[in-house]
Amino acid sequence: MRQLIADEEFVSIQQAQAGLTKIIQEAERKGKILRIMRNNESLGVLIPNKIFLKFIKLLETLSTI
Repeated sequence: MRQLIADEEFVSIQQAQAGLTKIIQEAERKGKILRIMRNNESLGVLIPNKIFLKFIKLLETLSTI
């Protein structure tokens, strides 16, 4: 799995509020996670479901080692 930081894009809180479904679908298409920003401060991260499920599978695999 590629490093998550390399797969990160930034969106403003206004962009997230205006079209959440659209930006998540775009992020999933690009294979990116989204860091939500407000006044240059990180508020959190949105992870498309497909990427989240891959991440969970990876964690499960690593936990059995």
